Amino acid sequence: HDVTASALGIGGYGEGVVAIVAGTYSINETVSAAPRIDARWFCRNGLKPGEWNNMSISPASAANYDWFLDTLCGSERAAAEADGRSVHAIVGPEIEAALARPSTLLFHPYLFGSPHGPTASAGFLGLRGWHDRGDMLRAVIEGIAFNHRVHVDALREGFAPREARLTGGISRNPAFAQIFADVLAMPLTATETEEAAAWGAALCAGAGVGLFASPRHDPRDLAALGRTYRPDPERSAAMDKRYRLH
Repeated sequence: HDVTASALGIGGYGEGVVAIVAGTYSINETVSAAPRIDARWFCRNGLKPGEWNNMSISPASAANYDWFLDTLCGSERAAAEADGRSVHAIVGPEIEAALARPSTLLFHPYLFGSPHGPTASAGFLGLRGWHDRGDMLRAVIEGIAFNHRVHVDALREGFAPREARLTGGISRNPAFAQIFADVLAMPLTATETEEAAAWGAALCAGAGVGLFASPRHDPRDLAALGRTYRPDPERSAAMDKRYRLH
């Protein structure tokens, strides 16, 4: 399965760790030695007999951020691309400024679906005239992280993972990765692996033809392929209060 391959490709396939893919879908997965059934996750075969990959997912992740950029930052994106830059170079400082001030603005990232059924929809809550685009973008990123926490909390109850590994476009932004660490309240390594599922598939193929002892014998130095973010106790406590409002 491509989701299992993604976990393998970022060094997040194993017990005690939750692999997170923040892309079109909110993908959150952890491995167990025995099957455990729950309505909040899929329990599927792992890489070999006796391994089970438990995936808690919903179509409510970074696609919401992309929608905001496409819909409300179109002129900035066009100008940035014309200069050979990323639109993130323009909106990034706005988000960082918003993170430096208090905010009660929340966003439900359910433009394309949710873990709460088909009737849940996206929306800003608490939007006021003094909020600017940076505040809205901050709320979008936090809302995405909050939705991942819905899934990670379920996996925490079932399997008690102690750390997380994150991939996806959001993982490349240090401020966003720190938000995830603070929201999840666990150490989180943002990996630099691109096309994680392809890497995972290549590891399986390499093991199949004898290049590696097993798919988990990754020839790369995984420690050098990412940066670890640790939750800040004060920010994490504040995020927990916002999560419960969310």
